[in-house]
Amino acid sequence: MALQVQSKVKSSTWAAILSTAVAHYVFHDAVPFWAQLVIDTGVTGAVTFAAGYYTKHKAQFEWLEKVLRETGVSDFVVDEVLNSASLPKKVNSK
Repeated sequence: MALQVQSKVKSSTWAAILSTAVAHYVFHDAVPFWAQLVIDTGVTGAVTFAAGYYTKHKAQFEWLEKVLRETGVSDFVVDEVLNSASLPKKVNSK
């Protein structure tokens, strides 16, 4: 069963790719090498972290219910797991 890549991972990856490209082409040979390293790593790290932090998290627990039910776990246990405080309430729809 293939799982989807979370939106946080996608946005962080694109932010890292784009910020690295921009920093490399903007500051390439314009500043000393040590400053370019600091700018490249600092800007890329900050932009990547910010993209992941501010992207809305989308919980996808449908796979968990499917796996639990297919492995023969009792309905009571499945319902308790899916109704726990850490999971969204909308998941437990039969």
